[in-house]
Amino acid sequence: MPLNRRSVSLSVWSGLLVCVIACLVQVPAFAKRSAPSILQHMQPMRVQLVSGAPSGCSVDCPEWISAEGDIVESTPAAFQQVLKLAGNRKLPVFVNSGGGSIEAAIAIGRMLRDRKLDVSVTRTDFDPCPAKTKACKGKRRLTAHGKPNSHDAYCASACTLLLAAGERRLVSPWSRVGVHQIIVFQTQYRIRRTYRVTTTIRASGLGQTKRRLICEQRFAGRTSPGQVTESTYVPIEAYLKEMGIGEALIPLMEATPNTSIHWMSPEELASTSMATEALSGDALLKLATVEPSPSTAGN
Repeated sequence: MPLNRRSVSLSVWSGLLVCVIACLVQVPAFAKRSAPSILQHMQPMRVQLVSGAPSGCSVDCPEWISAEGDIVESTPAAFQQVLKLAGNRKLPVFVNSGGGSIEAAIAIGRMLRDRKLDVSVTRTDFDPCPAKTKACKGKRRLTAHGKPNSHDAYCASACTLLLAAGERRLVSPWSRVGVHQIIVFQTQYRIRRTYRVTTTIRASGLGQTKRRLICEQRFAGRTSPGQVTESTYVPIEAYLKEMGIGEALIPLMEATPNTSIHWMSPEELASTSMATEALSGDALLKLATVEPSPSTAGN
């Protein structure tokens, strides 16, 4: 019986194909490498649920979310963890940061506005953690004890996008808010992709080759400043408008070189709506402890 040529095929695995691709990515950020020394040497932002422990505090201790350090790519995920831990409580967010990633700051800002949380430029003085406790062994403790301190607290560069998200935006006379021009960093990195290549040979002599991606590896490359254009500010302008911040803030940014920083005056904070109240974080907590709860109000 003659062989049906169209029904015969032979699949042959011919091996692995490795491709190396060079990619260029531009990431907008606020410059800090040549900013004043007060902004130098900060660690990636640590986000924690903090409980105060004043004398006589037993049950209703004041609580807040502390955000200290540089805003990096992983910071939104850190905020998500702590916000989940906080549950439905509307705890104030105390920020003390020299800035960082714009994209990450905008993502965090939208989380805070969705929850209608207050944001205060206040640093946290943490209590020492008992060395032998299990909670102190991990690098990323989600909870801590400490005291709020507005003196010398600051929120600069991309941190201002976190402040802008606050339902109430609190800047005390002892805290500072700073802005300057954006700098765009472009990173060239390599991606190595490994494919499984399969060749099907038919009786007719025609062959068909297919490849399937089985793994991908990304290798960090060289980072250098990129070019800032008018479109660089577009997403920031849209975000600030979304948060109800005045248009005068962008000109303040653009007028200040990224080698410097402009500390906003009380008048500028008020006219741009960056600050809704000249109140410190510790004063906010004291006010919250004397406000009547919904169950007792009106009795």
